[in-house]
Amino acid sequence: MGWDIYTKTSDGKEMFNPTLQHKKIIDTIYDKHHSLLDKKVTKILEKYNKCIIIDLHSYSSELVLKLFNYKDAPDICIGIEPMYYSENLVNYFIDFFTKNGYSVKINFPYEGSIVPNKYYGKKDTGIISIMLEINKRVYIKDFEKFKKVLNKSLEFIEY
Repeated sequence: MGWDIYTKTSDGKEMFNPTLQHKKIIDTIYDKHHSLLDKKVTKILEKYNKCIIIDLHSYSSELVLKLFNYKDAPDICIGIEPMYYSENLVNYFIDFFTKNGYSVKINFPYEGSIVPNKYYGKKDTGIISIMLEINKRVYIKDFEKFKKVLNKSLEFIEY
């Protein structure tokens, strides 16, 4: 695969210069992960003609401030890829988390969402991908409450 990792911030500033050791990590972990993701999504698409990917992460306000000098980091960052998102799904998550008392922003402080390499750049794949970046302060403050909210937010997948 190669050097398919973030090396710049969302505003184009260099954040990281990969070394050969990073290349080894990419070859042994990242590429294997994406190969498995490609295969799993392909099987789902063959069976259902669509696949929803929830790309779940967490981040800290402190790191965002240090790396990007961004202030006012939201509780929840919803990341989208222009060719692979559903406006209805994005609105669902915005409404759901807002109604549960959390601040939400789209593509801030992070942007994008995972798309299998095999399908990236292709139109009408049937893939919808949405990233949910959870600010660590949310679950550190009250893990049990947020766990219930997050689980409830994902119940739509059953339908």
